[in-house]
Amino acid sequence: MKRTVDELIERLESPERRQLMDLEAVLSRLPLTQSLAVADVGCGTGYFALPLGSKLANGLVYAIDVSPEMLAVVDKKIATEGRRNIDTVRSEDGKIPLSDESVDGVLTAFVLHEAENLPALLKEIGRILRSDGWLAVLEWKKEETPVGPALDERLAPEDVAGELAAMGISLVAVHDINENYYLALFARK
Repeated sequence: MKRTVDELIERLESPERRQLMDLEAVLSRLPLTQSLAVADVGCGTGYFALPLGSKLANGLVYAIDVSPEMLAVVDKKIATEGRRNIDTVRSEDGKIPLSDESVDGVLTAFVLHEAENLPALLKEIGRILRSDGWLAVLEWKKEETPVGPALDERLAPEDVAGELAAMGISLVAVHDINENYYLALFARK
């Protein structure tokens, strides 16, 4: 069953989601310094983009999504918080409209398992990533969990690593966030 955009926004903003997802458990494992440029690819309603903006006081966050409705929610939050280091960017036709090697890091949170063309999306991420950059992938564990998508829709860290290997990007570490999620960190060789 396809959800409407309003239903998806409601789910992403729900108190239940905030209980399931420990934001600091994820952000504390990212190799962040205050002046990085980081892309939140598939930012949704800005759950990670806005806290990233706080951590990157002298840096920049690109909140990237295909949905103009999601980006409108992020823009409203940016205005409410008075943020000046977060830019919303709409991706279209599988293209991320940023320059080659323009970001130090990329975060994808629960995006890759939904990608219509995973190799193309990862190639775009590799294109915008600087030569010494990192990629953080937050996804559902590829095992039965109390919540989450069907098992056959999930990606193991090794699945993602296999796609990234040809781009010279390798798996560095995998962290259990909770019983449902893992965070895989990748870097260029």
